[in-house]
Amino acid sequence: MRRLRMRAALAALVVALTVGIAGCSTMPADAGNTGTDYATLQFHPSWPADSFLSADYAAGLGEWWRPPGHNSIICGVSNGIALVSEPHVKTDSDDFFSDNRGTLRGIRMHDNAEIWRIENAACNSASVLEDHAYIALGDFTEGSTVERLNIASGDHVAKSEPLKYLTVDRAVIEIEATTLIFASFDSKVQGLVSMDGNVSWSNDWPSSWYGCHVLDGGPNATPEDMVLGCERGDGFALVDPRTGEFSLGPTEWRTKSERIIWARDGYQLWGGDSSRTSTSATGGFGLESERFSFKGESLGWARHILLSRITPSASQVKLPLNEMPLAEYVQAITPTGEVIAYRTAAVDGLVLVNSGREISESGRLEAVSADGSILLFSNGNDLILRDGRGEELNTIPKPSLIDLLDGHIVRWQADGIEAILLPAK
Repeated sequence: MRRLRMRAALAALVVALTVGIAGCSTMPADAGNTGTDYATLQFHPSWPADSFLSADYAAGLGEWWRPPGHNSIICGVSNGIALVSEPHVKTDSDDFFSDNRGTLRGIRMHDNAEIWRIENAACNSASVLEDHAYIALGDFTEGSTVERLNIASGDHVAKSEPLKYLTVDRAVIEIEATTLIFASFDSKVQGLVSMDGNVSWSNDWPSSWYGCHVLDGGPNATPEDMVLGCERGDGFALVDPRTGEFSLGPTEWRTKSERIIWARDGYQLWGGDSSRTSTSATGGFGLESERFSFKGESLGWARHILLSRITPSASQVKLPLNEMPLAEYVQAITPTGEVIAYRTAAVDGLVLVNSGREISESGRLEAVSADGSILLFSNGNDLILRDGRGEELNTIPKPSLIDLLDGHIVRWQADGIEAILLPAK
């Protein structure tokens, strides 16, 4: 499943539970076959709430909704209202510097009613954090402001002073009255920017930076423990979100094949010299990777697990370091960390914890609802909705590219979101 918004979990939505996994820090590679009780296994994840499928699909499927207007672009959804952009269509007489400012509209999807309208503004799906969007409002060449827009109501408030040549690329996090976004303006700033009504600081980074993940420090951390884990083509860094200063790095990869997995309280390097093979007590063969604290101190080696195996996707889910090895056979977990599904070597597919049912889809589990009552599978040709016990509810001919937006299944095309699949009324 392709993620439209490559952003990290929001601090406001982090599930900070206090129940730990007593005495557990590793799991052998073949533990999926050793009687692990997945019904009692407890994780402590963090991720955005809109990574989860809407439970409303249990009532059935409605129509694919497209916004009115042939050049409309969907930027976000909240409470049944779609944020739609209708960019200005450039003509031969337009100035070279004219940007994609246009009309933003709030459209109620079930009847296409216009709820609100804003002129001379621009938005994109990467600049949405839950029910708010960060938009550029005003003339591109003369000066425009970053505005925090409530998608459902259309109310908005300025987060910056007027800035020339402003482009809002993507939003990262809201910390009380401060917002961190990636933006460019004044023909000289391009990178991470902190705004609290004015630009409080900016970190001018080259375009080789891929983005930043919010790392909250773990279930028992305080807000002061939060850092941003940022990646670029040749390495990574940790950044203090309050000042924009590097608290670690930038650090180059030690080998060309080295890569990073971010955790709530640290990170794990894998590939090249950062990985090694291991054998469990029961003879299972697997891979270990080196773990580090936010200060760059080695915390030793642990079982290696790529979180892309877990639903929601790897770009969103964050676990504490000591829980990552436990997720080796886990396929999906709830926001509060209970296991929904796991795999074993004996099953060509997965097992649902709720019912014990084996699901042998030839594809993969793409998304789950927050309560685990709705599961979305892909078998290569179709999307299949099942309930929490594994019973098939609906089949959807699979679009080539899909995502989730406010819990809704959306169809993606080259220039943005094409359509949204509505639940039955």
